Amino acid sequence: MEQKNVRDMIRENIKAKKYFSDRAMPYFFMSMAFISVIVTFGIIYTLIFDSVKFFSQIPIKEIFSTDLNPLAQNPTFGFIPLITATLLVTLIAMLVAVPIGMAAAIHLSQFATERKRRILKPVLEVLAGIPTIVYGFFAYSFVTPLLAMLIPGLGAKNILSPG
Repeated sequence: MEQKNVRDMIRENIKAKKYFSDRAMPYFFMSMAFISVIVTFGIIYTLIFDSVKFFSQIPIKEIFSTDLNPLAQNPTFGFIPLITATLLVTLIAMLVAVPIGMAAAIHLSQFATERKRRILKPVLEVLAGIPTIVYGFFAYSFVTPLLAMLIPGLGAKNILSPG
């Protein structure tokens, strides 16, 4: 028994279809897959090209320093402050989100009535679909002024607002 390759199977399947859309869709999906592969390679190429360009100007040793001042006359690009601030914001966000999320999940699964579950579950699913940049903008425009009123002397750029 001869084994068919994928191309032959697709051609036989296309010939058996009688509607144009049935014949055209495999070509459409293959072209979309090809485009996504090309875009992925383009992203990889850009990352490699720009990284090589960056590291040809900035020594790798400077990346692991604690000095970060990219706008100075002699700019420094230490990533340690960025990494520690990211970890701190993540920790603060987890201290807020994990208890609230767990409480909401436990309440919905164990204690909520069917009616409440039918209402709240889609609301939570919609909230989960909102991009995080929208939440960040909300935090910067609403939470930051609120925190500034509650904590005197707290600046606009602080670690509490994004967390």
